[in-house]
Amino acid sequence: MPSPTSPDYIIISGGASGLVVARHLSENPDVQVWVLEAGKDLSVDPRVNIPALWTSLVGSDADWQYKSVSQPGLGGHTLILLPDQATLEHVGIDWINDEHRGTSGPIKVSFPDIIQDPLCKAWIDAFRGLGKVTTADPFSGNSIGGYSNTATVDPETKIRSYANSSYGAPIRRRPNVRILTEAKVQRTLFTKTRDGTVKATGVHALVEGKTETFTPTKEVILASGVFNIPKLLDRLPRVKGPKDSEYYNTPGGKRNHPDAIRVGDLDGAKKYVLDTATTAYHGCGSAAMMPREKGGVVNPKLVVYGTKNIRVVNANVIPLIPRGNIFSSVYAVAEKAAGIIKGH
Repeated sequence: MPSPTSPDYIIISGGASGLVVARHLSENPDVQVWVLEAGKDLSVDPRVNIPALWTSLVGSDADWQYKSVSQPGLGGHTLILLPDQATLEHVGIDWINDEHRGTSGPIKVSFPDIIQDPLCKAWIDAFRGLGKVTTADPFSGNSIGGYSNTATVDPETKIRSYANSSYGAPIRRRPNVRILTEAKVQRTLFTKTRDGTVKATGVHALVEGKTETFTPTKEVILASGVFNIPKLLDRLPRVKGPKDSEYYNTPGGKRNHPDAIRVGDLDGAKKYVLDTATTAYHGCGSAAMMPREKGGVVNPKLVVYGTKNIRVVNANVIPLIPRGNIFSSVYAVAEKAAGIIKGH
């Protein structure tokens, strides 16, 4: 068994994906799992637990506060349990089909009690007026049209249900798990193997102002977000493949390229979008699971090409940008990743 300072797995980031994977890997009491999380422990912070206070986290010390360079295509902007019957009718959710919905997962969801909000009804009425209201349960995979979605809010306590409350809190009591907060990973340490591949031998993290080295006996698992993971992989030996300029800047490129945001043909709509549009949240695809020769970063087992023991387990591996909220997909990717690592 590995020592406490040399766990089997080091998971970088205690966000949604990281905690999902940590929970499943640590189900085996003989497996030691460390989670290195850059942020503070905000598990009792009302800004986190009360759904309506989420906007107070934007721009706070809980936010990476990333901004892009000026985007010419956006005019120079930077990017940054069922309710009662009355509410059901108000938000137009008569399409629910229980065959397509889970009942036993860790994350609790509910439709918010928003009958007093006229915008919710107006949203559905507008689509009905256009004949574009949803044709079936969106989770069936055969739905087209607008609809009101659930939120990750516990219907009984009205408190946010998320990775820490549903996955992180239960595993903190496990003796084979350590979740270290305020541990900002600075770099991944590598060594070349005889067959020419690269093996991760450890990570450097800034903890209480000092650089600490953490060494896994098995794998380094990256779950630290769409912008941070590329930085941790930057010191890997360069892989032959498309140049960045070829990959990102051509129409039909596979990730976020300057032509990724398109507008309609109407001049008024175009001007409005250029004047007001920004992108926010739900970044993905910076370490896509695709063939290596097409610019892919990870293989079907989520192992980074050219490495022995580095995996990516979050939205970074999604190869094409989805046209909607990716949150449930992120949980699904992490659940699948945990199964792959465990050999299921």
